[in-house]
Amino acid sequence: MGRIVARTKVTNLFDEDKSVECGMLVDTGASALFLPSAWKERLGKFKRSEPVKLQLANQDIVEGEVCWPVEIEIEGFRPVSNEVVFVDMMPGSTGEPTPLLGYVVLEQAQAAVDMLRHQLVPVPYLDLKQLKRAYGRQSTIRSLPRSEDHTVPGMQQRHRSRLSVARWRLDLGAPPRACRTPASGRSGCR
Repeated sequence: MGRIVARTKVTNLFDEDKSVECGMLVDTGASALFLPSAWKERLGKFKRSEPVKLQLANQDIVEGEVCWPVEIEIEGFRPVSNEVVFVDMMPGSTGEPTPLLGYVVLEQAQAAVDMLRHQLVPVPYLDLKQLKRAYGRQSTIRSLPRSEDHTVPGMQQRHRSRLSVARWRLDLGAPPRACRTPASGRSGCR
C-alpha cells in the first residue's frame, strides 16, 4: 500500500503571520488534521482551544488539544476553515513527526484519494445525498442535469457509465430494470 503525502499550509486565522507548511500524510482513517504538540508555538495563540481524548487504531486512548480556527490549504485545492488537533507524536523515519491529514478536511477541500495513482484528485461537487434521503424524492433542491463533465479526469469511458448508474442508485434508490437516462431517453443499464 502506497503513501500519499500532500503539501499543506495551515494558518492561524487570528494571527495570519503564523503558519506551518509541510508535507502531510493523507490518512483516511483519521478524522481531522493532526499536528505534533511541539509545533503549536509555530501557529501562535488560538482564539479557542480545549482538551480532547483520541482513540488510536490500536484502541489506546491519548489526550490532545483541539484548536481553532485555522485555514487549511492543500496544494492544488481550495482552502478551508477548520480546526487542528495537537497530539504528542513519535518521530517518523525522517526523525520528524509525521502530521496527518484526515478525511473531514479532505471532504471539505473536495479532494479524494486515487489509490491507483497514489495521489489526491478533485471531486467535482460536494455531497448532498443525505439531504435527498431525508426529504425523499421530493427534494427542495433543483437537480442539475447529469453529464459526463462531472466525472473525475482520466477516468475511462466504461467506468463513467457505471459511475452514472451507481450515482443514480445512491441518489434515487435502485433504478427500474429498464433504466432510462433523463437526458437521452436511451437505456443506461448494461
